[in-house]
Amino acid sequence: MSQNFRLDRQMIIQLLGFPEFYDANVAFLFARDQNLVATQQYSRAVLLKEDADCCEGQSQDEYAYVAGALSTFTRIMLQLSKSTNKQPLIDLKEFIAEKLGYTPGLVIMYYKSAEGKTKTLEF
Repeated sequence: MSQNFRLDRQMIIQLLGFPEFYDANVAFLFARDQNLVATQQYSRAVLLKEDADCCEGQSQDEYAYVAGALSTFTRIMLQLSKSTNKQPLIDLKEFIAEKLGYTPGLVIMYYKSAEGKTKTLEF
């Protein structure tokens, strides 16, 4: 049995930074250019912070660059999960599997609902 994979914020940012992600996952194609710019700005901010030996890890400042992209990703994922056409989720899982080098049993994504509650999306 394959292990499950947790699709966390860092992995989503990485996915959104791959130009080929949008060719393989056309549901996200409309946001390609803005997401690529946002992930590049995020990466630069993280590298600058690391070069300055300021502190370890990322702070909320860096995430401000990708907040819109993360929000859009979550919104689209929720729409896809409610759709009867599951092919876009299958395509996304295949893209993730290609990057991981194995096919996960389930891809699990946690998100905050409009009410602020943590919810789970699995595919």
